[in-house]
Amino acid sequence: TATMIFITNFFANVVNPFYLQNVLGLEANIAGMLMMVFPLVMVVGAPLSGYLTDKKGPHFITLIGLVLITLGQMGYLVLGENSPVPLFLVIMSLVGAGNAMFQAPNNTIIMSSVKKEEYGVAGSLNALARNFGMVMGISISTTILYKSMSFKMGERVVGFVEGRPDVFVYGMHTTYIVSFSICLLATVITAWRFYQAKKSE
Repeated sequence: TATMIFITNFFANVVNPFYLQNVLGLEANIAGMLMMVFPLVMVVGAPLSGYLTDKKGPHFITLIGLVLITLGQMGYLVLGENSPVPLFLVIMSLVGAGNAMFQAPNNTIIMSSVKKEEYGVAGSLNALARNFGMVMGISISTTILYKSMSFKMGERVVGFVEGRPDVFVYGMHTTYIVSFSICLLATVITAWRFYQAKKSE
């Protein structure tokens, strides 16, 4: 699930700057500041997530985080050429809050599943999941985005098509459908894990 979520996070890192600058017509510095909403929400939400993990247990909090991320991915699907910037900020905040709620308890689950002398291996695998997710997210999202845009145009596209924001939005929506599907699968896996944990109790 960690790998899946990092894949989806980097879908957004690839797509959103193009959307903000080329579709909405924002300056690069403004787009950059808007993108900062995600990490800022995580800075605020991560300590709360850690506190709730200690109080409620990691499985339930992880599931809540994944549900929020999945809802955020659905939100990306409604963005278009005339979407207001506040709507984008709400969606980014939702995804940021979901990541904040997901990562701390999921790390707790990972580290608590091994013996103390195996913490180094578990930590390394956790880092591998993160880095592998980043690489795969960038590669897959870029491929889907430009393949979709090329399909829409009927010719090979390797960048934003001037005067045709609809082509980019089409590619963006296709990319986020895949991203949403990955998040939904991660949520289902975690919900099943939570159900099994409750059943064993």
